[in-house]
Amino acid sequence: MKKLFISIATIVTATCMASSCKPEKKNTFEQSTWKDSTAYALVSVSLEVPTENLPSGTVIRQHLLSIVEGEAREICDDSTVTMAYDPASGISLAECYGRPIAIAYNAESKEVQELRESTAQDGDDTTIIPYNAEIILQKELQTDKYVVFHSTGSIYTGGAHPIEHGAGHLTYSLKDGQLLEQVVDSTRLADLQPLLREGLTQYFTANGADESMKLEDMLLIDGNVIPLPTHQPYFTADGLAFEYKQYEIAPYAAGMPSFVIPYEKAKPFMTPKAKGLLSKD
Repeated sequence: MKKLFISIATIVTATCMASSCKPEKKNTFEQSTWKDSTAYALVSVSLEVPTENLPSGTVIRQHLLSIVEGEAREICDDSTVTMAYDPASGISLAECYGRPIAIAYNAESKEVQELRESTAQDGDDTTIIPYNAEIILQKELQTDKYVVFHSTGSIYTGGAHPIEHGAGHLTYSLKDGQLLEQVVDSTRLADLQPLLREGLTQYFTANGADESMKLEDMLLIDGNVIPLPTHQPYFTADGLAFEYKQYEIAPYAAGMPSFVIPYEKAKPFMTPKAKGLLSKD
C-alpha cells in the first residue's frame, strides 16, 4: 500500500507541475463597452480592438482608435475634447470616446428642447426627443494573413430617422499592420458592371422588389454606370462583399444595398495587394 501511495502521489505531482508549466493564453483582442443615458441623450460605445499579442496588433490598434476618435469628434463637433486613453485613469476605452459625446449631446439636446418649449404654441407637442449616438467597432473575420474590422453606428439629432455612421469594413495585413486601402481596381469599373448589376438585382429581389422592375428604376444614380461603394469591399468566408451606404445609390427605404461576389469571379478585378492577402503562399 505504501508503494502504491507513493506512485499515485508522484503521478499527481507530475501532472500538477506539467499543468503549471503550460503557457498562459494571451488575449489578442480587447473588448470595451459603455453606455450613458439622460432625458436628453443616449450614447452607446462598443469597441473590439487588437492587443499587442496579435501580430502587428499595436499598429492596427492605433489606426483603429484614430478612426474612432475622428468619428467621435465629428459626432460631437468639438475639436477641443480630449480623448487620450490612459489605462491608469480607471476609465474604460469605450467611455474615453463615449463620454465627450454624451456631454455634448446632452447639452445640445437640452438647449434645443428649451427653445422648443419657449416658442411652443397652445397644443404643440413638446415631448423631449433625445439625441442618440452609437459607435460600434468589432472584428468580423481573421485569417493567418489578415483581419477585418467593421466600423459602424448611427446618430440621431432629430428628423425622420437615424443616419448610418462609421468607416465601414477595414482590412488589415497581419504582416505589417497596414490598411488595405484599395480592394478593387477602380480602372476596371466598366468591366465590373455585370457583376454589380447582378448583385444589386439579387439584393432588391430578396428584399421584396417587383421582379418586373428595372434596376435603374430602383437606383438613384446619374446615367447607367453603377459606382463602387464609398466604403471599400471586404473579405468574407464566401467571397468579396460590397455594401453601399444609405442614400449612396438608392432611397433610404432600400436600406444599405449589399451583396457578395464569389472570389473566383471577383479576383480578376481585385488589386494585387488584395489578391496577395487571399493567396495561400
